Amino acid sequence: MTPNLSYQPVLRLTIKAAEDIPAYRLVDFTGHLSTTNGNILGVSDYPALAGELISLIVLGTAIVSTSSTLNVGDGIIPDGTGQATMASLSDTPDGTVINSSVNYSEILLYHK
Repeated sequence: MTPNLSYQPVLRLTIKAAEDIPAYRLVDFTGHLSTTNGNILGVSDYPALAGELISLIVLGTAIVSTSSTLNVGDGIIPDGTGQATMASLSDTPDGTVINSSVNYSEILLYHK
């Protein structure tokens, strides 16, 4: 189901997907889904198959699939499946939740 959230991409970068990438997932610099507390390049807003080019949202706001309940103001990091989860106090977040809904959040992206 498509989340009822909006997003405002400011900058996109295109990379080759190293694996199948679902929509609304955090993707790393090598084209894989971001792993637990790994670095992210951007967010997919449409699915791509392994080997296809995908344009990622790297700056601005993006809709991200979540693996835990997130609230407005929470910092996020990737979990092991490319979904967003809440950052702990010892983590450096990759973004901040600016709008929440069930299973998805609108995230303001920034790079560590």
